[in-house]
Amino acid sequence: MMKNYFPKTILATYLTVFGLIFSYAQVPSYYNDTDISVSGQVLKANLSTLVTETQTTELSYTPGVWDALKQTDLNPIDPDLVFLIYGYDDTDADITNDRTRSKDMNGGNNGDWNREHSYPRSLGNPNLGSEGPGADAHHLRASDVQFNGVRANRPYIDDTGNAKPINGGFYPGDEWKGDVARMMMYMYIRYGDRCLPNVVGLGNSSFDPEMRDIFLEWNAEDPVSQVEVNRNVLLEGIQGNRNPFIDNPAFATAIWGGPLAENRFTNATPSIVINEVDADQVSTDAAEFIELYTVVLAIVP
Repeated sequence: MMKNYFPKTILATYLTVFGLIFSYAQVPSYYNDTDISVSGQVLKANLSTLVTETQTTELSYTPGVWDALKQTDLNPIDPDLVFLIYGYDDTDADITNDRTRSKDMNGGNNGDWNREHSYPRSLGNPNLGSEGPGADAHHLRASDVQFNGVRANRPYIDDTGNAKPINGGFYPGDEWKGDVARMMMYMYIRYGDRCLPNVVGLGNSSFDPEMRDIFLEWNAEDPVSQVEVNRNVLLEGIQGNRNPFIDNPAFATAIWGGPLAENRFTNATPSIVINEVDADQVSTDAAEFIELYTVVLAIVP
């Protein structure tokens, strides 16, 4: 898959000289009082304020999170089942890799599902505990007990195929990597330095020292699923806030750069505007950036 992202030096030049303006249509009313026409750290701050101020309810870890996941993680085709993050096979003899399971088989025994902290509590600074960020259902997912144990607190690492531990990290699987990326982005804007992405992910941070490239790549490569959409709507009703990166993965591109992520706001039209700068004054790198960016925009739905 072609990765449409650009060197940090070009991005920095671009952000200095140009304004990236999004014209949004049919934006969820959740964003009515938030300026989302900006980019970079200003957009990050605006979304951080939004998800913090709209979280009207902090769930109890027990029974609050259990009850929430039995609503948010349901299989819409069979609502007696929950999806198990990292799972991929309901047909083989190995129950640990199951993709779905009865919603009532929750607990701590083998064969049960439990509450997976996609951002491990122990990697928070300080530990996320069982309140506040430790009970925020936006990053808690149903998971097979044993598979959850295999993941433990391993940081995420890039790979392909099914979920697995590898080279000291953990790959969440092709189906789940976008979910993971968007959950890490949410935790970062919601809880700031307490949940830094560079602590829970391995690899380079080419665009922002606190954001791992793999999360920007996964966000672009694995589009938002209906499961994520359902979770986001339900969690707004349960907690009061939403994950903006599920609503519009392009927020990540606007904040941190990197691969061009899907813009889910209908008829959104990103445009590049030169702010009173003569084209002759623009560096060759920046000019090449604009040319390539324009071509990519032309082919992205």
